[in-house]
Amino acid sequence: MSNTKPPKSSDLPDAPSTTLAEQLDDKVAPISDSPKQKGAKRPKPEPLSFDDLPDSAFIRLEELRLEKVVPYSRSSMWRKVKSSEFPAPVKLSSQMTAWRVGDVRRWQATPKSFPKLRIKRGGGQ
Repeated sequence: MSNTKPPKSSDLPDAPSTTLAEQLDDKVAPISDSPKQKGAKRPKPEPLSFDDLPDSAFIRLEELRLEKVVPYSRSSMWRKVKSSEFPAPVKLSSQMTAWRVGDVRRWQATPKSFPKLRIKRGGGQ
């Protein structure tokens, strides 16, 4: 074993005048700019218009009304669905109902002569 002593502080080179945190501040983006930070606001994507949506997409009632695809109130829409004058929606979850864009476009092509066929569901004869 050797008898080496640690160097004296006067023997060490001069320490930088800035701290490590100060040095990193210049090289690292602030945390608040990180999109993964909880609560950080991300820019909202531009909403697609009804004409830009594919036929396989789903659209909700408020979007149909906001886009002026249908000129009816909420209650009139549901009345027309019940009487088969407007396509039936699809239940996406327990609290979400939407229409297939393709079904709505078929209705738009011939709204007056839209099929008024009632489809019976269930285990009847």
